[in-house]
Amino acid sequence: MSLTGTLGAAASGLDSIAKQLAVVSQNVANASTPGYTREVLPVQDAGVSGVALGVRTGPASRSLDLALQSRLLESSAGVAAGKAHADALAGLDAASGKPGSGYDLPGLLGTLRDGLSTLANDPANGTQQRQVVAQADGLARGFNALGTAVSVARQSAQDGIVADADAANAALRSIGTLSDQIIAAQARGDSIAGLEDARDAQVQVVADLTGARFLRQSNGDLLAVAGGVLLPLRASSGPLVISAATLAPNTPLSAVPLVTVGGADVTGALTGGRIGASLALRDQVLPALQSGLDGFAQGLASSFKAAGLALFTDPGGAVPAAPSAGFAQTVQVSAAVRAVPSMLRDGAGPAGAAGVTALLDAVLDGPLRGGAG
Repeated sequence: MSLTGTLGAAASGLDSIAKQLAVVSQNVANASTPGYTREVLPVQDAGVSGVALGVRTGPASRSLDLALQSRLLESSAGVAAGKAHADALAGLDAASGKPGSGYDLPGLLGTLRDGLSTLANDPANGTQQRQVVAQADGLARGFNALGTAVSVARQSAQDGIVADADAANAALRSIGTLSDQIIAAQARGDSIAGLEDARDAQVQVVADLTGARFLRQSNGDLLAVAGGVLLPLRASSGPLVISAATLAPNTPLSAVPLVTVGGADVTGALTGGRIGASLALRDQVLPALQSGLDGFAQGLASSFKAAGLALFTDPGGAVPAAPSAGFAQTVQVSAAVRAVPSMLRDGAGPAGAAGVTALLDAVLDGPLRGGAG
């Protein structure tokens, strides 16, 4: 080898070492930087016909276990979904009262039962009659608070879906833009490590929101798939579309806004991430809680009515013959009983104390015996 060739080979080696030191320095400096992935510099021998001509240094690439990254994204989406579910139900826990505190529904019902038992010993006691009315009012307010909390949680879930869809759309478009830059840089032979780190940050956002999986293409592009639905990365609008809406307690599932992609309904397919959790809350969990609460309130009101006293009614003074959506939010102590507390005695029948006891027994044998309480 000539002196010039030897010097050239040595220079290429020194240049390669300098580049590797720069990459190592960058890795150390960014060790605690969120989203940064350690980079490596590929180096290979350069030579012709067995004659060493130095080394060839390629563009920096990331040292990343793609399978591990995929599992991490899946786990992160699950955590996001669980947090959304827990946050939504936290308000219900607060509204339902701590078990055993006396302010939860069983405690309020127990207080009413004790009041009726006391009244049974002296049915004509006006003070105790008014006390029972106040206790019944406390129970009705407990139903109202919990029913309202369910309604608020459902509306929050709907609003959250709209906001999260907007956030997912922004992240999807960012992924598309960064992918275009990665494709161009990869074709030029430039390092794409920094661009991939930036894209991964947006991938994390979409995964947390939708539970999407990402498939890497040979040219550097990505495909995003959520619940079997392909999510476009370069849509001019959307691609997730859902309308804002105000949901009432009696808003049926058929009337809630759908999530669409390209005009196709994908509501049922989106089961992962925060959006999937919010859809489940809005369409399944919270309506079921509302139905159970309405059924309990209506069963209690019907039990009193069947015993001879319509103690609990809707605002119009009626007792629904069957559970109606939102009854728990509006159930109240009958205006007639409020005005004439002695109806607690007279409405129970002419048997006096025995009649009141029969009334109480009828209530306890109604909604509570079946476990609805």
